[in-house]
Amino acid sequence: DLVRSRGLGDVYKRQKQELAGSEWLKVEMYPVTYVSNEGFSPIRNPKEQTLRFEDDGFTMTTKGSVHDDESQIMRDTIILTHGRYEYEHPTLRLTPDSGSPSVEAWISPLNRICFHDNGDLREFKRK
Repeated sequence: DLVRSRGLGDVYKRQKQELAGSEWLKVEMYPVTYVSNEGFSPIRNPKEQTLRFEDDGFTMTTKGSVHDDESQIMRDTIILTHGRYEYEHPTLRLTPDSGSPSVEAWISPLNRICFHDNGDLREFKRK
């Protein structure tokens, strides 16, 4: 069994995902003790979040509510974050064009994109 499980791990390490043309939906968000001063996601607790990859970069679409300072109420919004990515399985670095902090993500054995973001672990699955 040990030899067999080691062999499956080796297979996983070689299973590079084809990211270009793929779209991923946030399915889970877990609070963790890891805390960063700046967040990668523009909204801490989005209602919906997707990552879309193309040959030349990525787009993260974040739907949620933000506080409108002028009216002092919460307003629904959609925020698009564009950037570039570097992928060397299983590590995936996402760097926004805006200069916001980049994030070091990974693709799990369950084929999910995972990363820590401002005190949370975010998990995306392929749509």
